[in-house]
Amino acid sequence: MKNPLYIYLSLLLLFLLSLFELENIWGAETKETREASPQGPVVHFIRKDGRLVRQEQDLDRDGDIEVWLYYVGEEIDRQEEDTDNDSRVDLWTYYLKGKIDRQERDTNGDGKPDHWFFMDKNGVMEREWRDTNNDHIVDTWLYYSNREIIRIEKDKDSDRYPDLLAYFEKGARVREEEDTDLDGKINLWSYYGAGGKILRQEEDRDNDGEIDIFFYYQNGQLSRRDEDTNKDGLIDVRDYYSGQELLQQEKDTDFDGQIDLKAYFVGGQLSKKEVDTNRDGKVDVRSYFQAGELERQEEDTDFDGQIDRRFFFRKGQVVKQEILK
Repeated sequence: MKNPLYIYLSLLLLFLLSLFELENIWGAETKETREASPQGPVVHFIRKDGRLVRQEQDLDRDGDIEVWLYYVGEEIDRQEEDTDNDSRVDLWTYYLKGKIDRQERDTNGDGKPDHWFFMDKNGVMEREWRDTNNDHIVDTWLYYSNREIIRIEKDKDSDRYPDLLAYFEKGARVREEEDTDLDGKINLWSYYGAGGKILRQEEDRDNDGEIDIFFYYQNGQLSRRDEDTNKDGLIDVRDYYSGQELLQQEKDTDFDGQIDLKAYFVGGQLSKKEVDTNRDGKVDVRSYFQAGELERQEEDTDFDGQIDRRFFFRKGQVVKQEILK
């Protein structure tokens, strides 16, 4: 006679196997294939227990699936796409209540997302993240309002903190703030006009919290540069440019608020210098340069407005002197 325990275990095993077979039957997936037209995509509908769980699309009819849509409770949950036909998913789309909640994109083909899009409750994009240098760290953040860009932040040194902030109005850049030396403090402000052309920049070069250099632009090119070199709040050096080339420089060398030195440049080289040595508002020393070297100097030693002495130079040395009075 067989052991009762043996009989019990055998019956239990048969019962469990029958449940497994029923589960396979009840839970089996079924596939239905449809073609919208002979040239249209081939679409496979996969159902389980009668419910749609997945849709597969062969968009170019090459036999390979390019789009996968996954459903939960008959509602779309996420979508995966192979957008470049390399047999690897490079775009992931996630849904919430039937609307796109976020997207992730792999732009460099390494299998990992490097571009993220975040939507508002209506499925309209409100934020965007990018990893632009492929180090798997987000370094660029974009913010949108009413489908228009309003701010961009960039991290230039991969410390996860933005060093450049750009602000937009009606899609046009109007202002930038930048930490140029990456010390965690903004020290350069840039302002833009119509067409996104730069108008003005302000710089705190020594990071003391005070603006000491101003840049002015015309048609997007530097036209003037002002600097407060002694931190008294007054401009004491002013440079004029044309086509990015320095034309003229004015200096207040004794910081009394009056220009007492002017320098003129040709082709980027010093060609003439004028100095008011007695601070009466009149030039009394003029120096002329050739190829950047001093060639001639004229002086008004008695400050009557007339040149009375002239020097000629060669290689920095006086080779001739003329007394005119």
